[in-house]
Amino acid sequence: MNDHKNEKDSWGVILLGHGSQRGTSKAECSCAWLQKDTPAWCQDCPSTPVGLRKAADRLQDMLGIDQSQMVLSCLEFIEPFPPEAAKILDERGFHRVVVAPFLLGNGKHATLEMNEIIEEVQEQLPSVQLHLAAGLGADPNIAELVVQRVRELEESETATKTETGTKGILVVKAGTKTEYDDCI
Repeated sequence: MNDHKNEKDSWGVILLGHGSQRGTSKAECSCAWLQKDTPAWCQDCPSTPVGLRKAADRLQDMLGIDQSQMVLSCLEFIEPFPPEAAKILDERGFHRVVVAPFLLGNGKHATLEMNEIIEEVQEQLPSVQLHLAAGLGADPNIAELVVQRVRELEESETATKTETGTKGILVVKAGTKTEYDDCI
């Protein structure tokens, strides 16, 4: 990116995740819905914001950018939402901003909605130049990563072996029901 923060040519980054209505507090976890005591099967649900923050921190470190140059944003449930994230960077002096979708799938959130977000932010903040990074869903590196993980398990002594049946892997992203359902 740039070694000098807040200089004229510095870029800001919005790491844009989906967000989740679960996992932001223990009360939102399904294991807390039906009973007072935590059930034995509970895995002490991970926190969506904490997990996203860790990913943002790793990315920030790998890009070699200052914390002020990156804002973690989500499409739903977890603030700041993209327009607010762009405003934060603008107020910090970053007027060229990369929106980096951190979405596994290549569905409507990662395609059609990205254009809507860019348009909305540009209407609200005309001084900010937004640049949309390519999404992860169509990137062949995702498939290569899945293959790597499968091979690691195949080579691992702890991998579970099946005596009969088909071996395989199924990678599924979350489905959605939105205003775009008429497209299918």
